[in-house]
Amino acid sequence: MFSPNAAAMSTPLASAPPATRTQLHRLLDAGQAHAATYRGALSNHLPMAQQALLELGATAERLQAWTEAHEVHLEPRCGARPSAILPARDLGRPDADASWRMHFSQRIAALGPSAALREGLGLLMPGAGAIAFHGLIRTAHAVLAAHEGELAAGLAHWASHFMPLPSAPGAS
Repeated sequence: MFSPNAAAMSTPLASAPPATRTQLHRLLDAGQAHAATYRGALSNHLPMAQQALLELGATAERLQAWTEAHEVHLEPRCGARPSAILPARDLGRPDADASWRMHFSQRIAALGPSAALREGLGLLMPGAGAIAFHGLIRTAHAVLAAHEGELAAGLAHWASHFMPLPSAPGAS
């Protein structure tokens, strides 16, 4: 688990300017260059933490410092060429992240974020536990951040690590 340095988490002065949604969006845009996982299968918590820090009232300086302290541990996104998605083939395939990201970006552009989210949830909810619920959590933070690129990234992370939850004993 990542632990930021003391400078990144120091208490700000009361007069420091607050982080803004514009700053968050700029950081989320830049964060699209990072892979959804690192060191094998650890989830990239950066976009989730950035959105949470904004909501918790972080200063602009703290949000920037936390971002810089965390992003050095991340890996760049794979340069794989996206291909058309076939859910029966591509759900649960981490190597299909770029294709899922392209798919959800196109669905958001075609339908708008709310309708694309509803469509994605219909497909992905049976696998809500995927990658320790991080796809669902990242998607929720993207909705709160109102950032379409991050919404596509969260849904793609969920889809590429899709794993259906087991049925309860005796359930039909």
